[in-house]
Amino acid sequence: VHATYSQAQRDFILSHTLCFEFFGGVSLMLIPDNLKSAVIKNNKDGIIINDSYAAMARHYGSAVMPTRGYKPKDKAHVELSVKLVQRWILARLRNFTFYSIAELNKEIERLAPLYHDKVMKHLGKSRRELFLELDKPALMPLPTTRYEYKEFKLLKVSKDYHIQLEHNFYSVPYQLIGKKVEVWFGAKIVTITYEGKTVATHPKLLHKGTYSTQHEHMASSHQKYLEWSPGKIMNWGLSVGTETAKLFKNIMKSRPHPEMGFRTCLG
Repeated sequence: VHATYSQAQRDFILSHTLCFEFFGGVSLMLIPDNLKSAVIKNNKDGIIINDSYAAMARHYGSAVMPTRGYKPKDKAHVELSVKLVQRWILARLRNFTFYSIAELNKEIERLAPLYHDKVMKHLGKSRRELFLELDKPALMPLPTTRYEYKEFKLLKVSKDYHIQLEHNFYSVPYQLIGKKVEVWFGAKIVTITYEGKTVATHPKLLHKGTYSTQHEHMASSHQKYLEWSPGKIMNWGLSVGTETAKLFKNIMKSRPHPEMGFRTCLG
């Protein structure tokens, strides 16, 4: 049982990886519902699995067989489990306020054993005991590495030699200003490539509006200046008025490096 922000691909696939690690193994088959994060098409003409979901399944060695549309019997056990989890875990949290997903998951983790270890009267065993007895022996071993979901975007490098990705900014070599670069990003790493060559790697930023800038990417750390320099920005500001020039000067002064203020000045 794990809370995520959404049912989008990134969160949906993360739930699978955490699930496999919790079980200590991988099931031979995955039977998802027909949500878009898993299934693109499922009708009489055939089944088309979402590329990212299929890649995750290949990594773990599982086959994907979605439920049939409008056939609730295909997922009856799941629906019952959801009902029981709501009763045993979520209902106990209905009067609490949480300020982060991590905080919520910590409380879910504390309550989950109440559900797993409750002895079912008609079987005389708990769900954990049944899992260890019946399911665990049938699981395939986990691969050595966890699958990391990655997304791709084609982004243009701004005049401040940064790309903007999900409200954060990552530097690239200043020579690429105005060029379009390929950006691959997962939960932890952002990799930027140009013409098939990796030009920058950054840790993924978590707080909106933050910068990841590598010194060697800065134009001013090289003798050659670019079309846009702090001096040109100041002259442009002066063409509007002295107060605008003062504002530009303060903006560039407030940044760790003047070029990091170009975007704000141009805005």
